[in-house]
Amino acid sequence: METGYNASVITSEFQNAIKDYELPNGITVSYGGEMESLQESFAEMFRNMMVAAVLVYIILSVQFNSLSQPLIILFTLPMALIGVMPGLLITGNDFGFVAFVGVVALVGIAVNDAIVLVDYINYLRKNGYELYDAVRETGISRFIPVMATTITTAGGILPLSIKEKFFQPLGVALICGLCTATILTLIIIPSLYTIMEERKMKKAEKKLRKMEGM
Repeated sequence: METGYNASVITSEFQNAIKDYELPNGITVSYGGEMESLQESFAEMFRNMMVAAVLVYIILSVQFNSLSQPLIILFTLPMALIGVMPGLLITGNDFGFVAFVGVVALVGIAVNDAIVLVDYINYLRKNGYELYDAVRETGISRFIPVMATTITTAGGILPLSIKEKFFQPLGVALICGLCTATILTLIIIPSLYTIMEERKMKKAEKKLRKMEGM
């Protein structure tokens, strides 16, 4: 194959070219070679990403002694994915295998900011803060550390994205996904935490009333 060719792009163009062509009965089109290997690699990476997410959930469940709070933290993953595709599109990169590696890496990186927020809210509540006061204080006091962590991480990846053409999709996926996740994390994670904890408190109050009424 000539240098400069992208198997996924060529296959996509070919599929578009033959999409209106009616194949004779019993005739099917299948793709092998590099495209087949690429599809197998994508399937393997997707399984690895699911395994990584499950492991992160188990570790966080043990750390926070909760089943619901890790779900709040893992909600940062879809928020990170929101920034990946636009970032690749703007920079002219394809969502290939290298970019997918960046997405898998986001499973372990994007959750860090949410862990900081949830852990600090829990710390303040244990020290006498009410729910809303703890969430408000966390948003104020953790804003700069969270932003600083994201900026330094993105800054460390940036030279790789600029200098190495091969690793550019990976760097763009990491940087854009992480930046989007950070911005949304500061808004959405405290909101989800408040909603879930309010439900827990209401359930606890109902149980207490039932016990008192017995």
